[in-house]
Amino acid sequence: MHVVTIGIADDDVLAASALEWFFQHEHAPIRVLWKVRSANDALALCQKTSTRPQVVLTDIRMQDMSGMALAKELHHSYPGIAVVGITAFTIDDIYEEALASGVSTILYKDCQLEDIVHAIGKAADDRNAMLWDGGSKAKTLLSDAELTVIREYAKGKTSLAIARSMSVSESTVKTYARRAYEKLNVHSRSEAVVECARLGVL
Repeated sequence: MHVVTIGIADDDVLAASALEWFFQHEHAPIRVLWKVRSANDALALCQKTSTRPQVVLTDIRMQDMSGMALAKELHHSYPGIAVVGITAFTIDDIYEEALASGVSTILYKDCQLEDIVHAIGKAADDRNAMLWDGGSKAKTLLSDAELTVIREYAKGKTSLAIARSMSVSESTVKTYARRAYEKLNVHSRSEAVVECARLGVL
């Protein structure tokens, strides 16, 4: 699945870790390259090509350097990196200043995960992230067993191997797969994997 690479700068370690966990758990089209507690650490990591993300998700208020100051530095040194701000404080008073500093947008930390993914997608001009729906279509359409089978196929496993891991018969796995194909309106294993990848649930 195509993903947007991001770095997270937030001196609230729990908040940063929670975000990374949610991205992974919900199979969002986001890959976290790093999490740091300071803007200076974020700048250092952006200097290296191997750790330079497409988007930096930064807390607006941090002790060593604000998220807005970080955005200015990144905009000057690495104009290809987009910046999305997050905050637990009132946005209205700082919104215009943040946009002027190079922040694409600001979101509240307690907003919906989909809103953060969409904002990251818009900042990176990535259609897949912009349109991500949390995999709601596939999760609504497919049973847990059907979705498990498609995810295992995506890993290259055979029906027999999946049957053993699920403690069911091989014919049951094939039945789950056939039902999934029908619900997703596809005709093959590869098409089902591609569709689930598009929906962000692999």
